[in-house]
Amino acid sequence: MASATRDNSPEVDRLTRGLSLAPGTDAGTPDFLAAGRLAYQMLNFDRAESCFVRALDRAGQSEESAGFRAAAYRGLGQVQFRRRDFDGAIAFHEKAMATKATPDVLLSSAETLIRLGRTDEAITAAEWAIKLNRYHDGAHYYLGNGYAKKNYTELAAAYPGRFADEPGRQSMAAADQLLADGRRSEARAAYESIRQAHPDWADIRIRIASYEFEEGHHVAARDACFEALERCPEYGRAHATLAKALEFQRFDIDVHRKEYEARFDAKPVPNLPGIERYVVNWKSLSA
Repeated sequence: MASATRDNSPEVDRLTRGLSLAPGTDAGTPDFLAAGRLAYQMLNFDRAESCFVRALDRAGQSEESAGFRAAAYRGLGQVQFRRRDFDGAIAFHEKAMATKATPDVLLSSAETLIRLGRTDEAITAAEWAIKLNRYHDGAHYYLGNGYAKKNYTELAAAYPGRFADEPGRQSMAAADQLLADGRRSEARAAYESIRQAHPDWADIRIRIASYEFEEGHHVAARDACFEALERCPEYGRAHATLAKALEFQRFDIDVHRKEYEARFDAKPVPNLPGIERYVVNWKSLSA
């Protein structure tokens, strides 16, 4: 039940609303995990904690149930994280990693390690999440938004020949200007010409990925990002762009997306005085 309804919170709610948390309940581990995830998302941390504890009790100690136990420990860690008990959170995450170090467990550990000031370990955890699942958009998001062991000057030195030289940067800037002027097809052709002339450069592939993303070509954007990361695995912009491409790929196949968008479109635009001071493009978003 948990996997079938993980993207449909109302259905999870319907199926688990009457779930008994009593020790003798007939509910199974997947039911407790699903109920715990929903309670966590609804900020009902006491119920979430109880569900995850019951999930642990039900899971037992068999090798086959290691994934369930790891998910329950991760859930307990996330509850402690939201309670701002970061030491308690990392203790649960360490138990989860010792049980089964899934990409989700590693990313939750990374989030907690950051709060504890252990940034280098957090980055390593996110990197391992991607090694286990290169499509993990959450881990790519972290590695693409400031959590990096090298700045771009250090990256260029560590990966010689993987980034454009000065003439190449000028060529890319000229192509960028074509894009800014609305001459999109010409810009795309210019990017492609640079890519073919310099197949080892990672940065031109991210220009192409960004272009394809704007065009709604999420698979092409994703693949260009993977090509960039093959050339420079620590390239932050590649991780950031890839995270968005993967996220929008998920939207493309989300069977509930039309329902969500219809409900959103039916809602009146809220009146939030002064919001334009904080969201500079509010007028265009609310048009």
